[in-house]
Amino acid sequence: MWKTLKPREAERLWAGSSTLFELSQKISFLGGSTTPCTPDAGEAAVGSIPDTFARFFDHIASSLGFLAPDSLGCRVLPWITHSLRVLTISELAVCVSVEGVSVPEKLTSEYLRKNSSWSLRADLERALGPVISITGEKVQISHPLYRERILAQPMFRGNTNLQLLIRCIDYLKAIGASWSVGGEFERENRLVEYAALYWPDHYRAVMTDNERPLSPDKEDAYCSVVSLLYEYEYFKAWL
Repeated sequence: MWKTLKPREAERLWAGSSTLFELSQKISFLGGSTTPCTPDAGEAAVGSIPDTFARFFDHIASSLGFLAPDSLGCRVLPWITHSLRVLTISELAVCVSVEGVSVPEKLTSEYLRKNSSWSLRADLERALGPVISITGEKVQISHPLYRERILAQPMFRGNTNLQLLIRCIDYLKAIGASWSVGGEFERENRLVEYAALYWPDHYRAVMTDNERPLSPDKEDAYCSVVSLLYEYEYFKAWL
């Protein structure tokens, strides 16, 4: 079907595409859509693709809905873009369940056991489409251009490192009561290795943020850390 497009219609795909990557993404997005059954429908599909990459990103974000409040994308993108190492699908499944809790007291090991998915891959591929790449079990933003557009979204106007710091500490406190040594505990609590090792780095990122030298974010970060370190059972579990 796409081979029947007139040259002037095909040239529209080049409009606003400053790199071959941008062009390939437009073609890939069209290829993932329902194939038009008539030449007119094909021309209309090409004509619906915005010219600049920024507008194209907005187009696919709207089409897939991954920036909508409470969407899967809204829950996982802060983790994918700001984690200090690449996270796995199983770790992101826990991140999704953690982000679904608005009141920290409701985050318990029992809640996590019942609400953490073991099969997130298909949901991620369907929800985030071309903006992520999954290699084995590891999930990343597929290209720096997508990362740039994602980080420009309103969800990142706050302090994302503070958000992840608090989530990591709340998670460690939630599973602290069930703490034990061994692979079975780590398999059941899939985010424990990341949360235990990397919350200090997220804390450091908040406290050394020169753009917010007197920000209340730093007080929130301090209080969160104190809540972990000053409670002996939580502190022992973290160690």
